[in-house]
Amino acid sequence: MDDGHGFDATDVVADKAQATTKAGTLPNSVDRRIRRLQDLRVDAVQEPDPLRSNLRAATADLLEIGYRLGVGIKAVMGADPASLDRYAEAMPAIGSMALVYRQATRFIQLDRERAAGENSGR
Repeated sequence: MDDGHGFDATDVVADKAQATTKAGTLPNSVDRRIRRLQDLRVDAVQEPDPLRSNLRAATADLLEIGYRLGVGIKAVMGADPASLDRYAEAMPAIGSMALVYRQATRFIQLDRERAAGENSGR
């Protein structure tokens, strides 16, 4: 998924996944984060309201996309303080990540508003 500026987050994420597969397991915090996203999806499909169910599932998808973009960005930035060149290289992906999280936040707000409306109607 090259962004047109030479940054390809899929390669970075795939490389990290391959490295963790070789090691046997994902790092503990990464593993927990992915499991929590999976839990969110399971909870979403159990929601009886079809709109809220799909809204929650889409939110989980967006949160995972944002998380994976963040992993790629961190890999590009490296462990040492990043140079301005690295920031420039990562900026399109950082912008994409911000947009993804912004949309996830909107979906979360819509779900909460719908829940509040259902509760006030009872």
